[in-house]
Amino acid sequence: MNASTGMVYAIIGDPNVDEDPNESVFLKEALHRSFLLGFGKVGFTFLLGIFLPLFLATGLVRDEMERGTMHYLLGKPIARAEVLTYRLLGYVTLTWPYVTGLVVISAIVSGLLAPSDGFYRWQDLTIWLGVLVASWMVLLAYGSIFCVCGLVSPKYGVFIAIGLGVWEFLMAMLSLVDPTFPLTYLSISHWGIEIINCAALLAYPDLIWMIQVSEFYGFGADIALQVFWSPPSAVKGSPLGSLVVSLFVLTLYTVFALFIGQAMFKRRELD
Repeated sequence: MNASTGMVYAIIGDPNVDEDPNESVFLKEALHRSFLLGFGKVGFTFLLGIFLPLFLATGLVRDEMERGTMHYLLGKPIARAEVLTYRLLGYVTLTWPYVTGLVVISAIVSGLLAPSDGFYRWQDLTIWLGVLVASWMVLLAYGSIFCVCGLVSPKYGVFIAIGLGVWEFLMAMLSLVDPTFPLTYLSISHWGIEIINCAALLAYPDLIWMIQVSEFYGFGADIALQVFWSPPSAVKGSPLGSLVVSLFVLTLYTVFALFIGQAMFKRRELD
């Protein structure tokens, strides 16, 4: 009622608008998104992203040097820098299709089993694409760095790579807790996680709203979402900008590692 005019107003709700969220449906949606983010970050970007390069890339050149067979390769009219590059390309040819197959299988299974109005949950494909790109870039960056570890010290290169793996594990956990902590920007895992955060926000622009609604109603789903997702921090307010920055940084890591590796390989005396 308007106190000055005495006019009475009636507020009629829109029957097509669900103003009271269904707790069961809301929780299923939030937990599904949390599962995708956690599985993509921990399973692909971190575990596969570190362990595949650790076992496959560390010995790309080191093993040939230890066995004394590198002389046969360098006896051909090919530069040492090219040997290192071709070995890394062979590693990429092996790991990228393997990870791609795992991502495709995971996307198919999760899309069929996830809560959806249709037979398949198509909106998740953007997140899986982000997981795939993040896995590719992380595998490439780690592979380059671990290969250089084998060149730096053929005898202790594996231990150096393991030490770097422990560092990346700590930074990955810290990125999940506090992605804006300055030290995490030095790690590869942070930028891989950042790619997935960007893809998630592009796929689900209502992620921040979901967290706020869950906190307001006390659903508890905000805990899972906040653990496995954070707003992109490279370019605040722009997931596309943060995505570009993340890809650039990971490419820079790869190029820098290759530059160091090629420079060391050219000067190394073979036994």
